Amino acid sequence: MGVAQHGKDEMMTEDPFGKIRTLTMKREKAQDEWRFEVLNLKAAGFSTRAIADVAGVSHDTVWRVR
Repeated sequence: MGVAQHGKDEMMTEDPFGKIRTLTMKREKAQDEWRFEVLNLKAAGFSTRAIADVAGVSHDTVWRVR
């Protein structure tokens, strides 16, 4: 088996979706952490608009977090 063929075989055995799966898990974790922090800030008495301004999202986005 030549070097070029060996490389092709390795690519075929690797999960071509591995990176997107990892990134999706990271994104979901970040979304959960973001939501938790919004809830903490709301509980601390910060306004929806103040949180939204700092987070760079609409106040409606923050308002919908439950």
